[in-house]
Parts: sequence; structure tokens; C-alpha cells
Amino acid sequence: MEPTWGIEGADFLGWYLSIGLLLAATIFLVRLFTGGLIPVRPKVDPHTLLPLDLAYLSGGPFHAVAISHWVWTDHKAGRHGEEAEFLRANRLDPLLQAVAGPVLNSTASIRECLLDPAVSFQLRSRHQQLAGRGLLRSRGVMGFLRILKWVAIGFLALGVARIVAGMINGRDTAYLVGAVIAGVFLLFVLAVKIPTITHPGIKALRELRRENQDLRPGRKAGYDGVRPARVALGAALFGTAGLWIAAPAYASAMGIPAAGTAAGGGMYYGDSGSSSASSSSSGSSSCSSGSSGGCGGGGCGG
Repeated sequence: MEPTWGIEGADFLGWYLSIGLLLAATIFLVRLFTGGLIPVRPKVDPHTLLPLDLAYLSGGPFHAVAISHWVWTDHKAGRHGEEAEFLRANRLDPLLQAVAGPVLNSTASIRECLLDPAVSFQLRSRHQQLAGRGLLRSRGVMGFLRILKWVAIGFLALGVARIVAGMINGRDTAYLVGAVIAGVFLLFVLAVKIPTITHPGIKALRELRRENQDLRPGRKAGYDGVRPARVALGAALFGTAGLWIAAPAYASAMGIPAAGTAAGGGMYYGDSGSSSASSSSSGSSSCSSGSSGGCGGGGCGG
């Protein structure tokens, strides 16, 4: 009987496992060295971060733009509250200024602001600044990790194709099936969702959230008598859930997601709605790959 694809099962499984382990090690090391668990930059004092920095860390581009949009919308309507105080304190923030154009000139929605070239440029710049301080993974790193993820998916698909071909050819594929199943599990758990925020970014938000427990969503009574600027800080710190507390009518009118989710995509600290989910995805996870297991004899790889 001719070997499947002209390659003996043991030989195929040997190089399949070798390449899979190399791919796994690459993903693991990239995540490890870009996740901030190995300190390569000076520690960031979270109190030096601007409110829109916190909004970006908390919920990504969508939330940073939503905070800015809320401020300018109420300013345009002539209302004077926490939004006006926030505006006075942060007027020079370039992202806040970029959002002003589409909101004040054409009453653009949040999503329309996200598509504005000036806003997009400032969001890229903000991401780069935060990545430079070690609080986020850079866009380049995230792109590279996405490529590695798709390479791993393609590698798993190759294993599945080999299994099918081996079964048609009457070969035993038990070891290869086990390797592919293990690879699918690792890929799903460790590589499908790669967080943008790093461990230092999570720690910075944790520290500020711990210092501002009275602004945490679910403690609405804590907002009674709170200074307006701190209401805006709560909206920035706690993702879109914070914006629902600070400006519920606005959040409802704009269709902003509740429960701390960030509609702009990406894995930021506010995406999970809780600190536990984010802290578990800090980039220190074990490798995610296309293969696992070992070869112990017959029936290796079809």
C-alpha cells in the first residue's frame, strides 16, 4: 500500500510536530515579550495618564471617541455640567480636538467620527503613544500575532486534510488525530483572543479603579455630590458602563453598549466587563499552536 501523499505516517507526524512546536514557541515568546510581564520599560505612574488615555485603555478607540463625542455634543447643546468641566481641563488633547470637527460641523455619530481621517490619525497616534509606554501592544505586534494565528489555523487544516486522506487510504491516523485535537484546543484557548492591553496597562487601570471605587458602575448612589470632573473620570475609567452611569440619556440615545463592553473591537481592559477576565489574558499564557503530543509507534500520521 502506497503511503499517503508519498510520505510515511511516522515521517509526516515527526515534521508536523516539529513545525507545530516551533510555531507554538514563536507565538508564546511574542506574547510573553510584548505582554509586559518581562519589564523592558520604566514603570508608568497611572496618575500621569490623561483621561482619554484611560478611556482608550479601558475600552479601546470606540470608548475614547465616545467620551469625546459626549463632551462636544453637550457643549454644542449649551449644557454646562461634568462635560463642560472635562472640556476645560482637557481642551488641548489632540484626540478631543479631532472629534470636535465632525461633531460641531455636522453632528456626526460616534461611528462616523471613528471614520473621520483626522480622528483615525489621532487614534493611531494615541495607540502608538500608549504602546511606547508599554501599556498596549503595538499595531505591528498585533498584526504579526494575527498572521501567526492564521498560519496556525492553516497548519491545523493541513493536519485535518492529512487525516482525511489517510483514512481514505486505509491508514491509521490515531496519533495525528490526537495532535490536531490538542492543537485546536490550544489555539482556541490561547490564540483566538489576544489582548491588546499589556500587563502594565492592566495594573495602571486597576490602581486607578481601586482609588476611585465610588465611581464604579453599580454604585450609582456614589455619584451623589461627586465633583463633575470625577464623574467624567469615572466614565473614562470604567468603559462604556461608566458612560451609562455618567450620562445615561446620552448613552441610550447613541446606542452605546452597556456592561463595560467596547464596540470598537480589540481586547482592551473594559471589553470583559470585569478585571478577572482581563487579568487572565495578559499575554503570559502558554503557547498556542497547531500541534501537540508525541509519536510512540505505529499509526502516527496516516
